[in-house]
Amino acid sequence: MVATELVDSITEPDIAENLRDRYKGAISADAFASTVIFAMSQPADVDINESQEY
Repeated sequence: MVATELVDSITEPDIAENLRDRYKGAISADAFASTVIFAMSQPADVDINESQEY
């Protein structure tokens, strides 16, 4: 999850609080942008895979 200003636009208090809790582990938009730039700058024969931790 990428930290955005979405939660600031939610007017329902219970939904906003739920999103705030989820955003605690979110990465910054700058970190996400850096990751995209890194992945896109790799040669065609380099495979960047998705990794998920639960």
